[in-house]
Amino acid sequence: MPMYKWLLMVVTANGRYEKTLELPFVPQVGMTIFRGDESMWRGAFPDHYDMSPPINKFGYNLDEDCFEVEILIHDSIKLTSTFWDEFIAL
Repeated sequence: MPMYKWLLMVVTANGRYEKTLELPFVPQVGMTIFRGDESMWRGAFPDHYDMSPPINKFGYNLDEDCFEVEILIHDSIKLTSTFWDEFIAL
C-alpha cells in the first residue's frame, strides 16, 4: 500500500500548528482528522475534545514531495496536545 507524505497545518488567528505525517490515503476537502487515544484538538474546543474541524484546502508541493493540508480555525486557540510538532506564531 503506498504511503503519502502530508504536512498537516492548523491555521489559527495567532499562528500555525504543524505535523508531518505519512498516511495511506490522499487528503480530501471536508475530511476530518482525529486520533482515538489522545485528542489532537485538546485546547481548541474546551468542552468538546473529540471535535475535529474539516480540511479547508490542500495542494501538492513538488519541491517537498508532499501534500500541504490546511485546517482553518478562526479563533485564537492554543492546542495543548503533544501531537503537534511545531507552533509558528504570527
